[in-house]
Amino acid sequence: PSAQVTGLANGIDYEFRVSAINRDGAGAVSQTSAAEKPSTTPDAPREPTPTGHADGSVTLRWYAPLDDNGDSVSGYSIETSSDNGATWNTAIADTGSTTTQTTVSSLTNGSPTKIR
Repeated sequence: PSAQVTGLANGIDYEFRVSAINRDGAGAVSQTSAAEKPSTTPDAPREPTPTGHADGSVTLRWYAPLDDNGDSVSGYSIETSSDNGATWNTAIADTGSTTTQTTVSSLTNGSPTKIR
């Protein structure tokens, strides 16, 4: 059996115990569970700003999300679009860093590209 506990706040550790109940009342309480911290995906970072460029690449800077929603940000995903946002391609799947600056390479010089 399982139960869903609602109303918990993200980013706070919770531990749980369970007891069985029958017509005679509640039985002994179980051992305490391992701590669990609810979280959800972080808010969006602010729009990236180009801070430099070189042949086929651009360096971007952005601000971290205002709320990580209970779990620290561990990296960022960068996408590019060469068709004005109709389709998006992953340029960097995960920066693997909390640094809010990176360089996107393999761009085509002279071709308009959106980055998010």
